[in-house]
Amino acid sequence: NATTTLSGLRDVQVFLLGEVSSPGLYTLSGSSNILHALNVAGGVSPNGSYRKIEHKRDNKMLSTLDLYDVMVFGSQAFDYSLRSGDIIFVQPKSFEVAISGGVSRQAIFEILPGETVYDAIKFAGDISPSFMGDSFVLNRFEDGMMKD
Repeated sequence: NATTTLSGLRDVQVFLLGEVSSPGLYTLSGSSNILHALNVAGGVSPNGSYRKIEHKRDNKMLSTLDLYDVMVFGSQAFDYSLRSGDIIFVQPKSFEVAISGGVSRQAIFEILPGETVYDAIKFAGDISPSFMGDSFVLNRFEDGMMKD
């Protein structure tokens, strides 16, 4: 259907709000997805959550994107295309843990309520095959401050 094809190519105006580097209204290609929109807005801000990115349309929640699914596990499941008037809202991040020693990717990871140390180890690429020790270091952060 030629009409459907042409309408899919029209530019869309999308609001990027919350914890993005440059919040505002952006005009994007009709074939853009949430990742492209976030990139155009400068990405997630230092205080923003990579795990709680909301896609709203007509005051209704369409989906919540967890970028760990994309960045850590390689998923490309974007449920909805962008349309004019859509809102992409990045929530503030909450808890973080730093994991080092004995894992493949030593880093600071955002942890959602209900997730465990095992989830943090999965995000870190699991226990490294070369790990010979009997422990590793896990530090918890809240609002950017390390907690006991």
